[in-house]
Amino acid sequence: MIDKLRSMAVFTKVAELGSFRRAAERLNLSASVVSHHVTQLEAQLGVQLLFRSTRHVVLTHEGQGFYGSCCAMLQAAEEALEGLRGQDQELSGKLVIVAPALFSSGPFLQDITSFCQLYPKVQIQLEFDDSPRNLVQDGIDISISLEPESSALMVCTEMFRHRPGLYAAPAYLQGFGAIHRVEDLNHVDWVCHNRDVHMVLRKEGGQSVQIDPTPRLSVNSIAALHELVLSGLGVAQLPGLLARVDVDKGVLVPVLPDWRCDSGGCYLVYSAKAKAHSLTLRFVEFLSERVRRGFVKDKQSQFDTE
Repeated sequence: MIDKLRSMAVFTKVAELGSFRRAAERLNLSASVVSHHVTQLEAQLGVQLLFRSTRHVVLTHEGQGFYGSCCAMLQAAEEALEGLRGQDQELSGKLVIVAPALFSSGPFLQDITSFCQLYPKVQIQLEFDDSPRNLVQDGIDISISLEPESSALMVCTEMFRHRPGLYAAPAYLQGFGAIHRVEDLNHVDWVCHNRDVHMVLRKEGGQSVQIDPTPRLSVNSIAALHELVLSGLGVAQLPGLLARVDVDKGVLVPVLPDWRCDSGGCYLVYSAKAKAHSLTLRFVEFLSERVRRGFVKDKQSQFDTE
């Protein structure tokens, strides 16, 4: 029975990640051992659980039903173990967190430092990446994202709102000239994020206009976009939480500040299977509380919250 339970756990990880190789990496086993567990399980049950290809695996009809039962079994086991450990046991384990590159400096790193000091036995693998990531396949526990997650497998909770705006360096505006009207934006040099296909500007009173910038340069990193605008290359839409410090320093200037970009959110995304008192939920609660209680100095100007 114990061997079957072990094989069921291995099968569940293969089904979850859609790959024998990824499951082997997550379980710290060889791919051949993982394959043996699944093959042995199929032989014992007398059914095929997975369709295999060179790139990924897919659950069969029988495999889908069996996968649900295996998940329930593993959840019951984890809850039993959690109950024995108790809530007051010192937190330990590894946490993989991915965040946009713009979080690679500033208050977020202070939060990470505080969490590490509070839980010295916790290991954190921190990645900064502006590209969309598959949390399950990439083995990520928590994603901090500027885009909401709609998957039923994930929990997506909003931490705060932020207001993007248009900004340029004083050196660029000295060369280009003052920008007084929305129509002037048709002639500026745009530096854009790859996702900025169009943007909507709104003025108090209900007036709105859609801008379809033709970028002089586009990048896939908000952090790089920030640096390029600071260098005087052109005008860009930047999150308020990134640009406000530079405005205070005088190294960036708001462009058409009477026109407002649509607000955006900053979200915490994690698996819907995360258990109470788990390392994942402990970090989610910790970071959410940091934002709620305003531990970040001058949170209003940092985040431009609404």
